[in-house]
Amino acid sequence: MAFDDDFILAGFVAAPRWHIPPESRAGLLPATVATVSDCLVDCVPASEEPLTEPWHHDLATAHAAARAAGVYALSMNLAPPETAVLLDRFGGWGPADFHPLWRRLTHPVAAPPGMPLGFEVVGFEAGDLHSWLCNDLQRDAWEQLGITVNELGLLDDLDQARAVAVMADRDPGTEEVDWIAALVIEHQVPGAATESQPTS
Repeated sequence: MAFDDDFILAGFVAAPRWHIPPESRAGLLPATVATVSDCLVDCVPASEEPLTEPWHHDLATAHAAARAAGVYALSMNLAPPETAVLLDRFGGWGPADFHPLWRRLTHPVAAPPGMPLGFEVVGFEAGDLHSWLCNDLQRDAWEQLGITVNELGLLDDLDQARAVAVMADRDPGTEEVDWIAALVIEHQVPGAATESQPTS
């Protein structure tokens, strides 16, 4: 996996893998996909406050939620150009200081140690994150750019993820958001039944 930028921690989620029916994969996606998008999976805890959930304020609370539900503790991390885009989106959206992503990105730190899984292309809208896979763009990525996903449904290369983000921005069928490349890191959950592979 290739990336050279200094990534900034955006936030933590506790999330299951997205399980994809065989008829929807068409050879372009694996059976399960790692994601930080609550458009694809129900992150833990489920909340009636989508403007601030499912983001955890620190890794300890993400670990606790992941351990209790048997899911994965993941962080979303952004390179400087993508950080600037997301902060600009916050600036045009409304009062931003209460949102966990805003607080993290305006007080930049690196993610704690973990296993980089790959890049997900996401778009921010009214507190939620869309995923490029919500829009079935994996086929366009293959046909237009020759880009395929890895064994977890993510992109291994930052430049490829940025190319997919540009493609998504130009697609009139996607949500009207700025699509950005986000590095997904998995953080091992202490005390999980099988620490490298939670039950979901």
